[in-house]
Amino acid sequence: MTTFNRSTIFFLFLNTIIINEMVAFAAFQVSSSVKPMFYQRKLSSSSDTSTSTTLHLQSIPSTHSSTVLSYKNTDDDDDNSVKEVVIKKKRRVVSSTPIKNLFAVDTIEDYAKFMEQHKTDLVVIRFFAPWCKACASIAPSYNRLARRHPEAFFLDIACTAKNTHLYEGLNVPYVPYGHIYNSDDLIDEMKMSKSNWKVFEAAVLDMIRGYCNLDDYEKRQETISFSF
Repeated sequence: MTTFNRSTIFFLFLNTIIINEMVAFAAFQVSSSVKPMFYQRKLSSSSDTSTSTTLHLQSIPSTHSSTVLSYKNTDDDDDNSVKEVVIKKKRRVVSSTPIKNLFAVDTIEDYAKFMEQHKTDLVVIRFFAPWCKACASIAPSYNRLARRHPEAFFLDIACTAKNTHLYEGLNVPYVPYGHIYNSDDLIDEMKMSKSNWKVFEAAVLDMIRGYCNLDDYEKRQETISFSF
């Protein structure tokens, strides 16, 4: 049977305490090596190694064309000294950009003047009403079509109490409704509902390309005959 004297027991107890301290110190080193959530870095000056600069980078919301990063120099005398760095991004076209080939008229005089100015061009007209939800749902697709094809001219005519004779004179049965003119001649007309938008868009693209897609011919004829 193994026996221990007092000195041996004391030595084992001391070793246990030292081992526990070493484990705790190692755990502290590992936890302190993890990077914090914010970006913090010390930059040593080449001329004076005793001074350092702490940068706290923070992204600030800006316009779609640039991002602003602010940083604060902790060695500045002024604690409120904050500098900004602007990083430019690639600009993109947004829906708020004006469409140069899209126009709006609300009187028969303005309509006649517009058609006279563009009697040799391809003109696409959208008849709509401000209170019509179906008209509002198709407006983004119509604007996108105009933006993508600057070679054609697009016209918006709102139905109001002041221009009912304009709608009657052009035989517009309901809204949203569309006309396609080429060289002052009415080439096609049909409803512009959301379910029929692909057919209307195909008709416009046929005129822009200069040829017709036979796959859409029968469907388009059914749509036109159903409208009347």
